[in-house]
Amino acid sequence: MRRHSDPKSHGGTLGFSLVELLVVIAIISILAAFYAATLSKAMRKAKEVRAKEGIRQDNIGRMADNANGGGSNASQSDEDLRQNCRASFRRYIDLGQSERSCVTELLYVVQDATEFKAYYHTLIDPANTEAIEYNGQNPVVKDESGNKYTLSPVPFSGSSTIPVMWEFVAVEMAKTTLNGLGLNVLYADGHTDYVTYPGKFPACREVAECSQQFIEDYPGQQ
Repeated sequence: MRRHSDPKSHGGTLGFSLVELLVVIAIISILAAFYAATLSKAMRKAKEVRAKEGIRQDNIGRMADNANGGGSNASQSDEDLRQNCRASFRRYIDLGQSERSCVTELLYVVQDATEFKAYYHTLIDPANTEAIEYNGQNPVVKDESGNKYTLSPVPFSGSSTIPVMWEFVAVEMAKTTLNGLGLNVLYADGHTDYVTYPGKFPACREVAECSQQFIEDYPGQQ
């Protein structure tokens, strides 16, 4: 009769060894990390698409309002003009699916960070109570050094280089969720682009710093 050997009698063990178990756990962890990264990228892309469409649709509605008699003009008081600019500087738009996006909208054409800082200093900064100067119907803004720029209203159509609305970006936000990523920017010709932060205007440090200052001055602004 043939006898079956007992694995224990030869020093064998049943099941996985500790090393084998650690290898399996490591493989599972690596696969989970790849899956999480892919899922996160897909969710971020989906939100980017929703934000682009939300910004575009919101701008279509606001353009219609302006065409029906809204918008900013020289007949407003200085305080009314500043309040309109501040209300547009940081507000929320509906993206659907119970999501909102915080955006900045400019009521006048601003070409670069230098003009933006003058726009902010004259029309947004609550510390500035000076009378607003006009060149005809257009406001003249000046930076803290006194350099002046005449602004024109945002056109219904125009250059692909004129940003009119973008996802709100502040310094603290830029250090976390936006650093190395970017924000959706709507241009005057109606197209939307994804601009990496920090980079070209308006996805730049100057805009982030002014936006952060606005949060501190208007913590409850919606």
